[in-house]
Amino acid sequence: MSILTQAAFFLLFAVITVPIAKKLKLGSVLGYLIAGVLLGPLFGLIDTEIESIQHFSEFGVVMMMFLIGLELKPNEIWSMRYQLIGLGGLQVLLTTVLLSFVATFIFGFSWNISIAIGLILSLSSTAIVLQSTQEAKQMNTKAGQSILSVLISQDIAVIPIFAILPLLVVESVSSSTNTSTHQSFIGDLPGFAQAIIILVTICLMIIIGKFTLRYIFRYIAKTKLAEIFTALVLLLVISVSILMESLGLSAALGAFIAGVILSENEYRHEIESQISPFKGLLMGIFFISIGASINFILLWDNWEYILLGTILLISIKMITLMVLARIYKLKKSDFWLFSLSLAQGGEFAFVLLGFALTLSLITPYTVNIITLIVIISMLFTPLLFLFYEKKIMLIYQNKNNKEADNFDHSSKIIIAGAGRFGQIAARILTSNNYNPIILDSDATKIQTFRKYGAVA
Repeated sequence: MSILTQAAFFLLFAVITVPIAKKLKLGSVLGYLIAGVLLGPLFGLIDTEIESIQHFSEFGVVMMMFLIGLELKPNEIWSMRYQLIGLGGLQVLLTTVLLSFVATFIFGFSWNISIAIGLILSLSSTAIVLQSTQEAKQMNTKAGQSILSVLISQDIAVIPIFAILPLLVVESVSSSTNTSTHQSFIGDLPGFAQAIIILVTICLMIIIGKFTLRYIFRYIAKTKLAEIFTALVLLLVISVSILMESLGLSAALGAFIAGVILSENEYRHEIESQISPFKGLLMGIFFISIGASINFILLWDNWEYILLGTILLISIKMITLMVLARIYKLKKSDFWLFSLSLAQGGEFAFVLLGFALTLSLITPYTVNIITLIVIISMLFTPLLFLFYEKKIMLIYQNKNNKEADNFDHSSKIIIAGAGRFGQIAARILTSNNYNPIILDSDATKIQTFRKYGAVA
């Protein structure tokens, strides 16, 4: 099948399923996943190309992390340090321990394989969670910032997980299994040397981003050619991704750092507007590829184990997140949003499972079963968000018991009153790249403002 034919099928099924899913209030993510199921398992239109498509579309996750970094300034990242280290670190650690325990005593895996499974499944889906959180207009809430902190911590945790997995191989393996596509060119150096090289590289990125890139962007902007500006932004993101992967780091983490570096750049809004369409399209392709990779034959033959594994994965992660939400004093609707949103496997699980397979740490059959568990847990995530929006949020939106909103958001402009004048003022300020905070005693007006992305 030609590339143009594949592209036509992708666009056709996306155009059909995503609007229907949005109309039914199911969210765009579930619409893309359904399109993937139709394209792959049901009609068999992209069976042989799923893996290559998925690798290509993972660049959408990289772009999303770049855009998120673009919206955060270094001082905001510093203010999140306790959540990044404490909240995110505890989530990975506690989830790994509980999942390893379950893998050992319920499914009968050996201790080393159980730890590997626990580490791999401790990560959540950056793509699905951020997309769903943004669609729910919850990124500026305390729960949204806590979710972002955990996801960033998980991206950082991928680095030590890659280092830990080879240590769990207790049987001798051939030298050929020790080499993989994830080995960096500094992998043979001592740990302290690797740390120094990574630190120096990040410092160079900061220096170049702060003192050099603005002049390059200024020069390109003078040409008044939008396509060249777009090409420069894409070149920047791709180059940073290649650099980070060559150091053995996550491409998504590198893109996030690059976004933070450029967050104070005068062309920040132009960069965001140029790259957003590519991010959205690639994210859609990524979700379609996830839906298309479901093996229904294997699912039918092992549905009891897969269903049990999915329920245990979601339940354990949800309970862990509830405990952490209590420790970090997330209340009411924030508590539930945080607990429900991260209770799934992540896209990095596919990469880590492939790495574990090359190490002969996990058998191909186990990898296929765990892959299905991760995919099905991803399919449940939009439904959990829908449950949050339709049931839980309605409880707390009642005017009589409306909770006080908590925002990790700083703004020099506060609009008191969401009436006609307040709406006009907010519209003018927003169109000029200001983000005012709107205050009003009427919950209905506040929800209307929030629906259109305002901080209210």
